[in-house]
Amino acid sequence: MGLTRKENNGNFLALVELIEKFHPVLQEHLRQITLDEIHDHYLVKRIQHELITLMADKIKESILDSARWARYFSTILDYTADQSYKEQMSIILRFVDINEDVSIRKHFVGFIVVEDSTSQGLTNAFLDELQKCNLSITNCRGQGYDNAANMKGKNSGVQRRFLDMNQLAFFVLCGCHSLNLVVGDASKSIGTASSLFGFLQKICFFLCIHIFLA
Repeated sequence: MGLTRKENNGNFLALVELIEKFHPVLQEHLRQITLDEIHDHYLVKRIQHELITLMADKIKESILDSARWARYFSTILDYTADQSYKEQMSIILRFVDINEDVSIRKHFVGFIVVEDSTSQGLTNAFLDELQKCNLSITNCRGQGYDNAANMKGKNSGVQRRFLDMNQLAFFVLCGCHSLNLVVGDASKSIGTASSLFGFLQKICFFLCIHIFLA
């Protein structure tokens, strides 16, 4: 079955068609697919996912190589439920990159599904991921979370459990999350501001509906 060219062919095929304009080999490959001259075109959904996974693994490994070279790192963790209501935790690493020039790098490493959202469960999930990444908690020099009790709790939260394993993993509260809470509470306490944000929220909602139905 040949390649069907549509106005909205999906992100992956749209990128393939864009690269085709500058890549003669790919251009010829797509021509043969379109004319049904070949049938093994490697553009089906399963192949797309495999290619994306391979690229993601390559990028992640490059990030981890830099983190291992830097040795010391800090981490930012957050967790939330996805569309299927599965709890997942995002992991961000921050370190000083000294490969070419000295610069501070902050990279998203990935999501991991967590079955236990208690502080102990989240700690175990992160430690397991660190082990897979060949990184040691003893080299962690900073940790940052939101205001959730199981994350920032000074007695039994994730930050406390990390500090018990490594006293140099200093905890820093997420400033953006704190600012968001302050702005939210401030707007609720002022009637005019509350009405304004409510009005803007309705406008955004109707704009999204209009774009979706267009």
